[in-house]
Amino acid sequence: MASATNKVAAEAAPPLLTATPVAPAERPSWVSRFYLHGDASEKVPGRYFCVRCDDMHPIEHFQPGGEHGDQTINFERFLYSHGRWVERREERPNLDRPDDVPNLFHADAYAARAKYEASRSAFHKWLDTQRNRDTPVGDLASDILRDKGFPVGAATKEALDSYLGRHGSHVQEALSQAWKSFQARQRRQQARQAAPRAAGTRTWMS
Repeated sequence: MASATNKVAAEAAPPLLTATPVAPAERPSWVSRFYLHGDASEKVPGRYFCVRCDDMHPIEHFQPGGEHGDQTINFERFLYSHGRWVERREERPNLDRPDDVPNLFHADAYAARAKYEASRSAFHKWLDTQRNRDTPVGDLASDILRDKGFPVGAATKEALDSYLGRHGSHVQEALSQAWKSFQARQRRQQARQAAPRAAGTRTWMS
């Protein structure tokens, strides 16, 4: 299957901001500036950081037709770099990024991610909990979550079979196991949700 983790999608290229550069912050010599993909340069007007190039570029570099103008990929790169910053900022006091830095992709990348998450079926989200397991279901989950073409909204076994049917019998067997485990988990969740309501009804009736 094709690969891409944490897929975000957008129907059209978003408008890009034309931000003024941020004045260099006064920071100790041992502190380095951490740049996210699309962050405005602190020093040069009209230049923005590209994590793929590890360099600053004019805005045209990121627009459709530019060297790195695929907006879906730009969103993925921004979200990945933002995730790294969130992980590192507490652990690495030698890194700094001001909170008010203009960024080309922040708003649109998170809007695209929210739209993507809303489109995912409960089964597709459940696969997130299986992807690191050393089992056939874990392998299937990893493959599906990397597959850019997978119908993430597929919510029935028939729809999943329709897409995965072109693969070997081992995939079909793993899918059957995954579907059974997923349904068992759904039933457990429904039972837990129903139990408090039943208890409340008995209390009210008494």
